[in-house]
Amino acid sequence: MKSKILSLLAGGLLAAPLAANAVTWYAAGTFDDGGTLSGSFVQTSDECSGESLSDVELSTSAGSVMPGNDYGFDDAVVESMCASDGGFASLQLTDFLDSYLDLYLATPLTLGASEVTIESGQESFFTDVDARTRTLVSGYLYTMPTAVPEPGTLALFGLALAGLGLGRRRVS
Repeated sequence: MKSKILSLLAGGLLAAPLAANAVTWYAAGTFDDGGTLSGSFVQTSDECSGESLSDVELSTSAGSVMPGNDYGFDDAVVESMCASDGGFASLQLTDFLDSYLDLYLATPLTLGASEVTIESGQESFFTDVDARTRTLVSGYLYTMPTAVPEPGTLALFGLALAGLGLGRRRVS
């Protein structure tokens, strides 16, 4: 009886699907007028929609041409263009003052990626309410890797502990 319970428990743990984790992306970039792009956002799935992004906190610093701006999730509208093979091909953020931050990506933004280059030049730019525009000279998005134990490893560890417990119980 106990062996059947253990085998069901082990089978359930080993067969459990690996849940997709949210990924925090950090942004870094430089505009042609010396201003910078910085901040972060969280991607919760590979589904290409604004609902897949949360905790958006991106900002541009002032440069020689125009002032900076902050894009927070509460006051920014996030739109995206989807890549044909899944993931985000671009991110467009608009604040309530109608300033635009468009970031076009060299490769799709997916949960499995660790670094994505932001296209420079006319593709990625910042336009303020006065219709002044500056382009991104260089930029990228990156993640900080975290170690997550595999479900199979945890199941094997649990089985070992259960086996030790049963073996000790039989000896007593």
